[in-house]
Amino acid sequence: MIIEVKITELPESSTEGVLAKWNKSVGDVVLQGDSLADIETDKVVLEMFAEHKGKIIECVKKQGDVISNGEVMLVIDTDINVDSGSQFFCGPDNSGHALNNFIARNGEDGQKQYQVIIIGGGPAGYVAAIRCAQLGLTTAVVDKWLNEDGKPVLGGTCLNAGCIPSKALLESSEHYATVQNKLGVHGIEVNEVSLDMPKLMARKSRVVEKLTAGIAGLLKANGIHWLKGTGLLLKNNKVRVTPVISGEEKIYTAENIIIASGSIPVDINSARQDGVRIVNSTEALAFNAVPGRLVIIGAGVIGLELGSVWKRLGSEVIILEAMHQFMPGADKKIAQEAFRQFIKQGLDIRLGVKVVASEVNNKGVVISYQDDTGVHNLETDKVMVCVGRRANIDNLFDKDVEISLTDRGFIKTDNQGRTNIPCVYAIGDVTAGPMLAHKGSEEGILVAEIIAGQKRQISHEYMPWVVYTDPEIAWVGESEEKLRSTGRKIRTGSFPYAASGRALAMNRNCGLVKIIVDDKTDCLLGIHILGHSASELIAEAVLTLKSGHTAEDLASTIRAHPSLSEMIREAALDTADQAIHKFAHISTVPD
Repeated sequence: MIIEVKITELPESSTEGVLAKWNKSVGDVVLQGDSLADIETDKVVLEMFAEHKGKIIECVKKQGDVISNGEVMLVIDTDINVDSGSQFFCGPDNSGHALNNFIARNGEDGQKQYQVIIIGGGPAGYVAAIRCAQLGLTTAVVDKWLNEDGKPVLGGTCLNAGCIPSKALLESSEHYATVQNKLGVHGIEVNEVSLDMPKLMARKSRVVEKLTAGIAGLLKANGIHWLKGTGLLLKNNKVRVTPVISGEEKIYTAENIIIASGSIPVDINSARQDGVRIVNSTEALAFNAVPGRLVIIGAGVIGLELGSVWKRLGSEVIILEAMHQFMPGADKKIAQEAFRQFIKQGLDIRLGVKVVASEVNNKGVVISYQDDTGVHNLETDKVMVCVGRRANIDNLFDKDVEISLTDRGFIKTDNQGRTNIPCVYAIGDVTAGPMLAHKGSEEGILVAEIIAGQKRQISHEYMPWVVYTDPEIAWVGESEEKLRSTGRKIRTGSFPYAASGRALAMNRNCGLVKIIVDDKTDCLLGIHILGHSASELIAEAVLTLKSGHTAEDLASTIRAHPSLSEMIREAALDTADQAIHKFAHISTVPD
């Protein structure tokens, strides 16, 4: 059968693109999922993939042609015998002739062999893949993620339903809140502010789309094979891949396998998710309307960030947290100041409560929770459950694969990512430790270099933590409470945003910088920041701690004036009672 292949990959916001490069030539045999061409729009470079297997008999468009959705690109004859086991990349060389550049070699049993197969295409997996390829290792990535249009995409939870879309919504909601409430102090009056939810969500989707397309481009540029399906780890270094859209299961072998399958939300019996009224964080990123009242179960990072989003957009947000202490992982002073700010913003945060039951009705949900005074009922439009995440290991291992797990269900590894199975590694959220994208990425680089025979190590001791609320919360190192509990003698210094000229000029005068040092050596032990751009300021803190610097080193570093970074210097000076611009009466968090 003769099939006309049309372009259907252009995003909604792009009306046309340019055929940047053909990845196949007339006469080439293609398989379902093979890359046919690169199409460049004003926003991204997209790959066009084959939906049918067959032989190319005509390329209708030429390199450099302007194309639009619906136009015929090439013609394929499907009435030929195509070996479903052959997988190769065909492209023209400098002479214009087709080249067959096999990404993987065939083993004795006919199975495809790679030096490295990575299960998972999130920040841990795709970074590991790129570093493996840079080191000359033939590499494949297995990933099953489908976007809202049902198309395979890379990036995992972080890019598709976590870090990136949440930050896009945080940014949009902050602009909305600023126009509504914060411009008057600048002498700017705005009337009749309205919210266009479809447009706001479309922007979020465009951000995600651009980044996921970029990841696909990076894999292609590095010669990495993307296997679009679900990976099952078999014995003897084999991986069975089940396509997520269509096609046959295939078994691949590898000298090394890296598990980077990430994490998934934890469910609770007292509030079973239905995807409509009771949702998880992924679904809360895609509400088509602002809930009148939103109850969030869990006051962790996700709950606080998404609670901030929907509060700014107009929801009444109530956060139910089982712990009696707010943000127990953060420094106590920072947490207390942050709690005060969130309450001022209108977030209703109830600590020390346990959700015991939920009932969905035609109007919404009735949540029953228990605190020290008894059981209470709370009516709400929607409920978001974000009580934590667990390792995504469901249906990941064949029954004969005996991989060691921790008592919390994470894959056990040594300090170089090795599991108990030879040549099988695990990185990112699927392993114990902080569930942070940058932690997974760094582990991906670590394991790639170890596989390549290099010596490499990382320390989770200097891992930055960030909560992208307003004000932001960021820290690295230890808290004052933890250090004092060990009996260590320390000194602390702090400096308020309210005393920063740059912060005052920006109308961002809420928050503080806190520094903790060893009393004897002056070495930095922890840096904690509450305030605007804390996520950016913390990078300096990570570097100084990792390098073994002292408070004196920070204090003697000249900063641009005016800048927010001056507060780090002043806080360092304050550890020795030498802060220049600090008054005792200046509040760290002004009313």
